[in-house]
Amino acid sequence: MAWRDKLQQGSFRGARFEVKESRAQFGRRNQTFEYPDRDRPYTEDLGRSARRWALEVFVVGPDYMAARDALIDAIEAKGSGALVHPYLGAVRANAIVPCEVIESAEEGGMARFSLQFVEAGDDLNPSAGIDTVADSLAAASGVDDAITAVVVPTITIAPNPQSLLDKALATLKAARTALNGALQAVAAVGHTLWAVQGQIDGLVGAAEELLSAPGDLIGQVQSILSSLDALATYPEDLIAALAALMGFGDIPSTPANTPTEIQAAANQTGLVLAIRAAAASGAARAVSSMEFTSYDDAATWRATVGDALDAVADAAGDAGLPDLRQALVALRLAVIQDVTARGGSLAHLYAYTPAQTEPALVIAQRLYGDPTRAGEIVARNAVIHPLFVPGGQALEVLGDV
Repeated sequence: MAWRDKLQQGSFRGARFEVKESRAQFGRRNQTFEYPDRDRPYTEDLGRSARRWALEVFVVGPDYMAARDALIDAIEAKGSGALVHPYLGAVRANAIVPCEVIESAEEGGMARFSLQFVEAGDDLNPSAGIDTVADSLAAASGVDDAITAVVVPTITIAPNPQSLLDKALATLKAARTALNGALQAVAAVGHTLWAVQGQIDGLVGAAEELLSAPGDLIGQVQSILSSLDALATYPEDLIAALAALMGFGDIPSTPANTPTEIQAAANQTGLVLAIRAAAASGAARAVSSMEFTSYDDAATWRATVGDALDAVADAAGDAGLPDLRQALVALRLAVIQDVTARGGSLAHLYAYTPAQTEPALVIAQRLYGDPTRAGEIVARNAVIHPLFVPGGQALEVLGDV
């Protein structure tokens, strides 16, 4: 095969070009030591030098400007990219300065580039860190497992089906009301909403069947909470709704004098704790998917969910369910560590009051030296018109001002 047949189409990050000339730099890195009163030096080999390539390339044609712009974007993109060198094949490289483009009237329909590349190599000292999101999700699954293993066995209507069913209906009706409130807080109208509404109503409509198999009942509750996650447009609304469900349980207590009453009280406690704990694991999952915009934002949600988890863990301990309490304490710790890791280094919120009504662009330029952040100011403060940010009214802004 002739050498021309081995040539490859030149490109960088997929932006194609034709090559006029190629130059390469390579060799060994050496340090030469020359000593006083000694005629012979010593040269220490420090390893192979990074390979560098200088390419004289061009793009040509009626639509050369599009190819030119694509190549410029590829050169200016962050990090390393795939360089297809016509003579060497594919290598991983970084574009470095100086890179130049030349256009002229004499060479209309053509742009010539002088490009410089250095091999990307490998990061041999990668940083290590804890995946706090994964830890939080694992702890949420631990709570779900504890509900199944610890709470479900406390619920039964076997000793006196009709009496225990009648007593449990009050709890299920209260649960239906609470779950409907959470549904309305996160969802708009639609077919999916009606389907979830049907699931919620089914908690009461099929009470006898579900209470005969409490695992199915708790599974129905967990399914409803998963549907809330899918329906929620904003994670903030979902977390607020789940935090409210974590406080569920404002129900008149059941007397516990006879064996039937004792079991009825256990059923009530179990149902309430199952709903609260399921909401806790759902809230942790929702928090793990949030993208915080400021330190203050992260701290607010950390306190909201952390306090709610505290209350559920205490309730599990009071109910004599130490395994569930331990799972909830572990979840609270994982959520706090996750939110702190992802939000602890973000910018703080500050109050800034413009002296007069002026465009958001002017305020962004004044505060940040970056007018493109005007949209951030408008969105955070619900400004009606970006050209007329009211003077004399405090704004929430990020960073030092």
